[in-house]
Amino acid sequence: MRTAGVFIFLILLVSCTGSELRTDYVRAEVLWNKANYQAAARQFERVYLKDPQGDLGLQALYRSAVTEYLFIKNYPEALRLFRLYFEANPRGKSSTDALLQVGEIFYSLTHQYEQAIAHYRRLLEDERFKTMRPEFLFRISRSQFFLWRFEDAIQTLELLRRESQELSWQLKAIYHLGMNHLSLAERRVVSPEGESSEEGALDGDGADPMRHYSEALKDFEWVQAQGGSHPLALDAGIGVVTALEGQGKWLEAQERLIEIQKKFSENRVLKIHQLRIQERLTRQSRARKR
Repeated sequence: MRTAGVFIFLILLVSCTGSELRTDYVRAEVLWNKANYQAAARQFERVYLKDPQGDLGLQALYRSAVTEYLFIKNYPEALRLFRLYFEANPRGKSSTDALLQVGEIFYSLTHQYEQAIAHYRRLLEDERFKTMRPEFLFRISRSQFFLWRFEDAIQTLELLRRESQELSWQLKAIYHLGMNHLSLAERRVVSPEGESSEEGALDGDGADPMRHYSEALKDFEWVQAQGGSHPLALDAGIGVVTALEGQGKWLEAQERLIEIQKKFSENRVLKIHQLRIQERLTRQSRARKR
């Protein structure tokens, strides 16, 4: 009888504890619905700490992370909570969302590009994200670009171009290949005194900058030809003009610019190029007259 009494007491205790946990969770939801996000996030985390391995505790942990991410915008705390979540529940129904949101924080919100590269490379190895491979490769390439690792970005974009046959990804990959070649051609170095200057005849990878202008021109012309009404077609047209300017082909750059202006006459970037080309052609004309 004594053993039976202890058993009944334990059942009642578990039942009571579960009821209290659900009450705590509901309290967090009430706070959240009242837009009291700071208090809701703390309450969700308290539920998790009481039930770190249970379904309700893990659900509370995820809700706390999402609240920190979307509403409080405390990104370091959101990262900590998301990591706790997918470490405790790596194959849970929300673990894929947690991993994607970590990438979004690194890449889009805090611009921690080294961390973004490492994170997306790990996701490339995860079968659950197989259909998102083009997006991850693109984000890796953009992170490399923002870190001025243009050669690395070119390698990543070449991989994206080879793997994805969708026109939208082809346009993105080839346009950004052009941008990276253009960046290599126009790259500046900073002297020990902090002064910016042109690089010499050779750029960092030992190639003539004119080669990069030529590669950029080829990429931009392809996007312009294939892009139709895609927004990148205009950007590629501007890239063509920029590459021609870099090659010193000012008259050809002017002709291409006039073609683009027929469609996009009010674009401010085009007006800047127009002034630059006119100034350079005027200087060349004056030099010839001397």
